[in-house]
Formats: sequence, C-alpha cells, structure tokens
Amino acid sequence: MADIVFPTLTVSFKNDFDRIEFILNVYSMGIGKSIRPFEMVILKYYIYYGYTQEAKDFIREDEKKSEGQIRVAETHLREKGFLNLGTKNHRKSTLSPEMELLRKNFILERKTKIFMARHCFQIYSEIYITK
Repeated sequence: MADIVFPTLTVSFKNDFDRIEFILNVYSMGIGKSIRPFEMVILKYYIYYGYTQEAKDFIREDEKKSEGQIRVAETHLREKGFLNLGTKNHRKSTLSPEMELLRKNFILERKTKIFMARHCFQIYSEIYITK
C-alpha cells in the first residue's frame, strides 16, 4: 500500500494572540461557524489567560468595552458552542471542551501541529505552527 502524503502548510506568528486567532479561524471554518471580531478578541483572551476575571479586566481595559458588552458577546459565543454556561453560577461561563483543548495544546503545551480531516477522510492536511 502506498504511503499517504498530506498537504502541509508552515506558518509563523509574531505572538501568541496571532497564533490563537489563526487556529480559531481554521477551527471556525472547519465547523462552519463564524466568529465576529469582538467575539474573536474575547476568545483570544480567554484561551490565552483562561476564563478568569483578570482576562475580563484586560478586555475591558485594552478594548475599552463595558461588562455588558462582554456579557452580550459571551452569550453569542455560548450559542455557537465556544463557551459553556457555568454549572454553579449561571452568570459565569467556561471555555467549551474544544476551546480548553486548544488552550492546552497550543498555549500551555506549545504544540506545533494541527491535523485536519474532513468528510470521512476525503481531505487531509497538516498545519505546522512555529514561533
């Protein structure tokens, strides 16, 4: 049996926020759900810092957004499946298991490969992520 060759793409980034945005864009295209610009900002902070009050404070300061604007965007992200509603406190959210996995793999463990498969193994590709 012949070896399978996968199309590959090598990508480098200026910083972790650019890396996260690229991964989220690839992921959102793969699942067919768009991410609005401010939703992308929120997800980047939550994936980088975790879902914490500190991350919300950074968003408010850096993006000049109110707590209400952040909560509205979080509602949209929950509807799209990127965030989950908190179990003990419904005013708080958590990253979805998929977003937690992206955080673990690409921020905490600094992994450098994404393997994508689509439509029952009809399309394969690998993306190598460098610093």
